[in-house]
Amino acid sequence: MPSCSNFHRKYRHFDYSSNFDDGYENTSDTDTFLDDETQLFGDSVTITINPENMTQLYEESKYRQVGLNTRINQIIKDHLDWHTNAPAAKMYYLPKSCITKVIDQLTELQISGLALDVARDFKDICLMLRGEFTISSFLDVIIKWLQITETPNRWDQNMFEYNLLIKHDMGYKYSFLVKEIYRNVIEDAFHMGIEFIVTENSLALKIMNTKDSYQSSNILFLR
Repeated sequence: MPSCSNFHRKYRHFDYSSNFDDGYENTSDTDTFLDDETQLFGDSVTITINPENMTQLYEESKYRQVGLNTRINQIIKDHLDWHTNAPAAKMYYLPKSCITKVIDQLTELQISGLALDVARDFKDICLMLRGEFTISSFLDVIIKWLQITETPNRWDQNMFEYNLLIKHDMGYKYSFLVKEIYRNVIEDAFHMGIEFIVTENSLALKIMNTKDSYQSSNILFLR
């Protein structure tokens, strides 16, 4: 298992490129969470799209460097995987400036208390969005949220650890808030070891496959 110093070296020169624009392609060799959208199988249907929307779809798929069919399927997948149940899970959009201005008024102690309340809600969020509350469903929700909000991120995994880096550009206290939320969920709910690198505008985390959580973490690696 890589040491903590290796963890720091690994992300020191991270270029903050997002997995979002890669057609939802994972950066690891074992694609546990995301399907390869370039391989599409299923029934063919005929739909009518007005010319203005079709032009926008063409331009967007061109910008993302994916085929039109792939982009349309990504939109459908996002709708079914997230948007359909997000309101019931109480997931909403807020302007970044609003969030950062509120958080910057809080002390770290107050942020830790807020993070604990949010962490307690994640069980209901995962149950609503994924139908289960496991380490796999929790991380799946996090990755999907990063994709939906187009937040630059990078993640990879192997049989020993899971690494995630988020580039949010929202300040240190936001990094601290997200760190405290993830720490509470992963340590308290799944009893797994976790390490963090907290910076002004990014957060890196490493989840270790500890012996106490071996059976649970296999849901992540073998799903």
